[in-house]
Amino acid sequence: MIATGDFITKPSWIAKRYIFSVEFLLDLLSTIPFRYVKGMSQAYDGFASLVQILKVFRIRKMYSNITKADLTIEAKAVTKIAFFSFLLCVYTHIMGCLMWWKFKEYYQWVAPTDFGNVRSRM
Repeated sequence: MIATGDFITKPSWIAKRYIFSVEFLLDLLSTIPFRYVKGMSQAYDGFASLVQILKVFRIRKMYSNITKADLTIEAKAVTKIAFFSFLLCVYTHIMGCLMWWKFKEYYQWVAPTDFGNVRSRM
């Protein structure tokens, strides 16, 4: 959409605007697999990990596209529910990764159990 409120439908104009935007640079950097390019130093490996975080900005862009979409109220509500369900899955994945990172140091983890209900075989 341009300043006058009209939607741009010409593909060449859309492509030109996207290529010269910061969003294109973020998308490009987040899709290059820097992790698989053999780094020269420890700093390069840190840079490769940092660039992978740029994918979070692509998720943010998805939400702004949903809010700006020309949909009915019902369709927008269903789309937002699907998006927030997706975010819940991403959050669960991140929490699982953090737990794995924390518990891998101890090489074992015992789940909490109510030992009052456990019966022995005697």
